[in-house]
Amino acid sequence: SNAHISPMNSMLKQSKLFFSRLKVALHHSGSSGTTSPFRLLSQGLPYYTNRQGYARDPLTLFLSVNGRCDLRCRMCDIGNKNQESQLYKNLAGDEGKDFPYERFKTLVDEVSSFKPYISITTTEPLLYKPMFEAVAYVKSKGMEMNITTGGLRISKRVDEILDSELHKISVSID
Repeated sequence: SNAHISPMNSMLKQSKLFFSRLKVALHHSGSSGTTSPFRLLSQGLPYYTNRQGYARDPLTLFLSVNGRCDLRCRMCDIGNKNQESQLYKNLAGDEGKDFPYERFKTLVDEVSSFKPYISITTTEPLLYKPMFEAVAYVKSKGMEMNITTGGLRISKRVDEILDSELHKISVSID
């Protein structure tokens, strides 16, 4: 009978771990209001049941729209202008050029059929001039959007933030 208890304990531990991770995923800043336990399960179950290598459409797209930041967070290569790091080379190495707004719209059009949550992260999104045109465009396609900011520019763009009816704004604190 001990042989039957051990596999059962293992299953219970795995179940507890699974539900613990599910709870964390539902409250992550990259989760939209439409993320539900059912949606997460339907997204993850094929991984366990079908090893064909096919992935479902992503629930969230994390994008960086520029390579600039106005903070100097200790852990960030962009704000510290650490030109030797790969992160800096990838994001800010091209003089911190903005992601072209027309390409942003095309990308949103390409993914709009599966309605992912759009999360703008990494550098300072509020330095991206067409940020709130981007929010309006995402909303016009029936999707939600989150911006993760360092917070310094919120007071300068507060009217645009409120007028945009942005789904969520997250403030990253060093």
